Amino acid sequence: MAERTTEFLEESRRKLAAMTEGTFDAKGNHPLNDEIHLLSGPTYGGTKGPHGWMTWLRENAPVYHDPESDVWALAKYQDIVDASRNPEVFSNHHNIRPKTGHVPMLISMDDPEHKQRRKNLVRGFTPRQAALQTDHVRGIVTDLIDAVIDKGECDFVWDIAAWLPLIVIGDML
Repeated sequence: MAERTTEFLEESRRKLAAMTEGTFDAKGNHPLNDEIHLLSGPTYGGTKGPHGWMTWLRENAPVYHDPESDVWALAKYQDIVDASRNPEVFSNHHNIRPKTGHVPMLISMDDPEHKQRRKNLVRGFTPRQAALQTDHVRGIVTDLIDAVIDKGECDFVWDIAAWLPLIVIGDML
């Protein structure tokens, strides 16, 4: 395991240095799939879902560059683990979307800052904490339903489901 991680890191550092120097065309050295758009919602939540294209990535291009969005995807578990443990080579600090700059969000942080924020965050989502919120969440749902009941109809996603997590999380803050 350690040998594989070392090889992975050495190869990644070599590619990173070559890309920085402009001598390595890493972005074009794998097959492309016109159905994969890494920053497009339908890629993940469309009728096909992500399973088909993720299988394709694992089989054809486990380190994939989406030329449309200039975003990279890792499709194999061990590659993801190795990358997440090496922020000096693989970093989200500059943002998960190219050319947009750093955004102080959990997804745009590397360890140790990411680990500390995540540790603080999960405290509010334990089973015990969730159970303590039952009456409060039930009250929010009741209020949301009351707000649409007089209309005699509603779009469940728009009128209730979309608002529920926003209100609950807002109240937690």
